[in-house]
Parts: sequence; structure tokens; C-alpha cells
Amino acid sequence: MNYTNLQLEARLKKLTPREKEVFMLVSRGVPNKVSADRLGVSQRTIEAHRANIFKKMQVRNATELMHDLFASYL
Repeated sequence: MNYTNLQLEARLKKLTPREKEVFMLVSRGVPNKVSADRLGVSQRTIEAHRANIFKKMQVRNATELMHDLFASYL
């Protein structure tokens, strides 16, 4: 799904502060294990945050998330 800038911003506002941190790491391609180490949580916690992010952003995976993010700003 392609978002307009306003639609994307509205969805991003639904993310918790921690989900936003994980979102930034996902957007940089940081692996789950490295993200977990950086944030001081388990890899399973990162996986749960990613699942929540994908659900709130209505995407299936990180590739689709990044596609929608970049497409909204073109």
C-alpha cells in the first residue's frame, strides 16, 4: 500500500516511543540481534516490536515498509 505523506505520518504517530526506536533501526537495516543488543532487550522483544510496527503500518515485512516510506516522499 502506498501512503501519502499525511497518511504515513498518521500511522507513524500510532507507534509507541520504543516502536519508533525499533522502526529507526529497521529503516537502517540493522539486524534484530544487533538491535536487541543496542536497546538492551531480547531478540524476541525486537521481533514483537517489529510485528507491532508492521501491523500498525499495514505492511507484511521490512521491505514493504521501506518501499511505502520512500514512495510517500517521492
